[in-house]
Amino acid sequence: MGEKLMKIFQYVQEKGGRRAKFRTALKAAMLPKIAERAPDSPENIEKLTQAAKVVLGVDNIPV
Repeated sequence: MGEKLMKIFQYVQEKGGRRAKFRTALKAAMLPKIAERAPDSPENIEKLTQAAKVVLGVDNIPV
């Protein structure tokens, strides 16, 4: 559970650092600890992906 969500968080941290990861978590209302246990549902992936796009200022986030 949460493998894709954690990959998104990892990507955000690699590209923008811990601060970007924190901002993504706030925008998505999903902390990494919760994402580890959350299902990789399309809704969760979309919510986190959209937050990551805004924080990083990019059009595409690899999932």
